[in-house]
Amino acid sequence: MRNNLLQLTVVFTFLLQYSWGQVTYNGLWKGAVFSAKIDDSTEQVVFVSMSKYKSNLEAFIRIEKKGTVSFYTFKTQGDFLDSILTFNKSQLDKKSKDQISAEPWGMRLKYIDSTGYMEGELFSANKTISSKRIVLFKSTGKIDALDKKETSHAWFYLFQKEYKLGLVAPDLRDEVRKNFQFQSVYFDPAQDILKEEFQTYLKKVIQVVNGHTDLRLKVIGHTDWDGSDSYNEKLSLKRAETIIHFLETNGLSRDRIEYEFQGEKKPVESNETSEGKKRNRRVDFQFI
Repeated sequence: MRNNLLQLTVVFTFLLQYSWGQVTYNGLWKGAVFSAKIDDSTEQVVFVSMSKYKSNLEAFIRIEKKGTVSFYTFKTQGDFLDSILTFNKSQLDKKSKDQISAEPWGMRLKYIDSTGYMEGELFSANKTISSKRIVLFKSTGKIDALDKKETSHAWFYLFQKEYKLGLVAPDLRDEVRKNFQFQSVYFDPAQDILKEEFQTYLKKVIQVVNGHTDLRLKVIGHTDWDGSDSYNEKLSLKRAETIIHFLETNGLSRDRIEYEFQGEKKPVESNETSEGKKRNRRVDFQFI
């Protein structure tokens, strides 16, 4: 890489739509730069320390080659207008300890309100390299500009796993858990077959549990009052087992699931009506 100053054009584009509260841009963001997908072949990780005051923006960026001491840094300034953050005055740091081939480049990113990640494209300003994808998440700490020691990238593998599982960004997970609304999964009379309409909901449950290492899930099977007590206990167990099988098949470890089967003992509505029976043929959930 040339040691002289290079002019970089870095464009950050954010769509400001919020589901979990207003995003705070100030502070550290980190993530990865990759060609097709985030996997073990991903070579570069990126740290962006950003500050915003009214419409004025500044950022310090460090790019590292994963698993090595190679890195380079640069500073950039820009402005905030119409919900767009644009950085277009950038210079490489003359003291960068770079062993990575680099050239002028830019970024276009969008804040994904439903996940808390910023995602977009990293591209060559000179069009001499293929564009790459970039994903960032909000973090803590500071960027070390000139540290020659090998930087640990152990966090990358957890980030890679969680992103591929579809989990929301780490800083949103407590809020998602706090606001998560359980719903019952319902079954047809005398049946333990999972209906397709509930699969999307169950996958959301999996994402919430997988996003917290200290969280487990209780699955509780129920029936209406048709049939004997013994029959209904067995049927409620089968319904719980059906749900557990789906959860396991779709990525939730069995050791994070507990279950109960209540038979007809805990109706939520009267069994005197067909609608009441329908609501009693269910599986409920609890975080534990």
